[in-house]
Amino acid sequence: MRLIAWLLGVIGLSLFVAFVLGGAELAPASLLMALPFVSWFLVRRRLNPAYASPVSIVLFVFASIAALGYSLRHELAKETAGVSIIIDLPEDVAWRTLILISVSASIMVLSAGVCLSLFRGGRARPTAITWQARPANIWVLLASAVPLAMFLSDVPLADFFERSYYLVGARGGIVASLGAQLAVVAVVVLGYVAATGSLGLKLGSYPLLACYVMLMLSFGSRRFALLPVLFALGFFLARNTAGTRRGLLLGGVLSLLLLPLPLEFRSNSMHGIIPYVATLSHLDWEDIDWFGAVNNVLVSFPIIGESAYGGHPVYLSDLLVALNPLPGDAAGFYDSYQRLRLNFFTPMAGIGELGAIGWTAVAPFFAGLGAALAWIELSVRRQLVGGSLIYGGLLIALTALFSLQMVQYNLRSAVRLLFYAIVIEIVRRMLAVVVRKRQGSAVPRGGRVRPVADRA
Repeated sequence: MRLIAWLLGVIGLSLFVAFVLGGAELAPASLLMALPFVSWFLVRRRLNPAYASPVSIVLFVFASIAALGYSLRHELAKETAGVSIIIDLPEDVAWRTLILISVSASIMVLSAGVCLSLFRGGRARPTAITWQARPANIWVLLASAVPLAMFLSDVPLADFFERSYYLVGARGGIVASLGAQLAVVAVVVLGYVAATGSLGLKLGSYPLLACYVMLMLSFGSRRFALLPVLFALGFFLARNTAGTRRGLLLGGVLSLLLLPLPLEFRSNSMHGIIPYVATLSHLDWEDIDWFGAVNNVLVSFPIIGESAYGGHPVYLSDLLVALNPLPGDAAGFYDSYQRLRLNFFTPMAGIGELGAIGWTAVAPFFAGLGAALAWIELSVRRQLVGGSLIYGGLLIALTALFSLQMVQYNLRSAVRLLFYAIVIEIVRRMLAVVVRKRQGSAVPRGGRVRPVADRA
């Protein structure tokens, strides 16, 4: 009865807000907007706390895009600044898009809840998280430099400073692509090193951070705007204090303030660090269109709708290519990637690609996604309870980035991030098994082995 009362309360509150904001015509839409949150409420006791739950983070991103994108679609369609495509969805398509996102998110979270109830350890909540972060060592600092080295080894150095094309990774291969994705995580790691490392490690972290700032600036993408909140997140993972929580909030505000800059960079005729610095020197902050910056995020809703129901051809073979872990050339992605774009600057969204194929692809994909995220959720739980905050934060960051990629980029780009998280965890477990076996063989017969804290 208590659960039913909560559900009725959530639905009733949604209806009340809908009537206040938009009248009776928004009441059915409000029920769809509430559906993912109601589904999350049903399984919340199986999940980690929201800040440490990959399932919750992905669901909240999807549900927020659905609710805000649907509610503000007409106002945002009038805003031409800040986006590479203008889409004003017809009413029936907007409704179908809301159904697609809300139902997909609900399938995902319910599947994750079922899997967590079946997986070993899924019944215990991580209430023992003490935030006793392990101090960073030299190997952590060196690991944070790997994505930078990967990108520099695969893209001509001159292209970082000045080039005629926008996407700096377009001239690189799989190494550059992987390095660009992991660079986001590296900034979080550097924040962790700066918070927990020795004086020498701290002094080494800031020059590396400066290199990543230059790298992200050269990208001219929204990754540059994310730098403050990513670095602050590293501090927060190391020390959950009032100061780091305020720092995380400040980092989020700074990232929002920086969000319009990539939009200014994109319109340049020349690209790279030199042209972008010149743009910054002449930028008038009073002329920045902040609503356009918001639109740059919420445009995900019409992009998903146009991708799914705009008549663009997407086939089951495209889904198989997206799920193929091989590099793009070997998987055949470059044979179809031009078809999976709405225009030159705007790729189709992952959720939209699935919607274009149909519910026979949507339902199994999101059910499987729920299972995969549940497995990652348990891995995060073990690491955070054991004090491995930086590793748990790595898995959380990859799944959070996955959720953002799913609403604005091709399905293959998003799925690869999930593959990275799964592969990293599998490798960690294999190494943990090897370490336990070595420790066991080193103990004399009849002796006792001290339990390993980080069990796979």
